[in-house]
Amino acid sequence: MRSYEQESDDEGTILRSRVQTLKHVALEISDVLKNQNKDLENLQPGFENKLLSIFKNVKLIKSVKPQYFKTWLYYIGGTFVLFMLFLILFVFT
Repeated sequence: MRSYEQESDDEGTILRSRVQTLKHVALEISDVLKNQNKDLENLQPGFENKLLSIFKNVKLIKSVKPQYFKTWLYYIGGTFVLFMLFLILFVFT
């Protein structure tokens, strides 16, 4: 039979190895997160420029062809209403 001290030493060794493993995993995760944050910071200006160009195009269409703009608004609104009806009728019931 093993003594209580041997079992305690084994548990301590296992605990230390698990803590070391968790420490290494945490360091790797933090490195990956830093790299992802750098990539996202590089994407931010491009996204803002694209969004501004979309809004600029919508304003231009609204000022040049108001009837065309209203038609698209009705089309998008109707699609949204039909989607909500579908959601209520078939998903929530």
